[in-house]
Amino acid sequence: MGILFRFVLAEPTGLQQHKGGLQTCELWSRLQLQVIKTIGQDLTALSRFSDIVETYKFILDDCKYCLSNRYKWTSRVQNEVAGLPKFSNA
Repeated sequence: MGILFRFVLAEPTGLQQHKGGLQTCELWSRLQLQVIKTIGQDLTALSRFSDIVETYKFILDDCKYCLSNRYKWTSRVQNEVAGLPKFSNA
């Protein structure tokens, strides 16, 4: 379970700052919470991370900073997932 939270909750680097120098706004934490709820304990859902984030991008309303930052977030998570060892049923 810890691997899920490490991937999903870690803030992406190079975020566009909001006015006032904030990295995120309250909309970002709402998006993260919904994505975590959707993934639940299903680590295989990480392979669909980008699709899950896109499903809930409406939560970001019209915050151009967070809308842009979601691409960095999904890219970082996808890169992390790609580096995980592959397991088979063999």
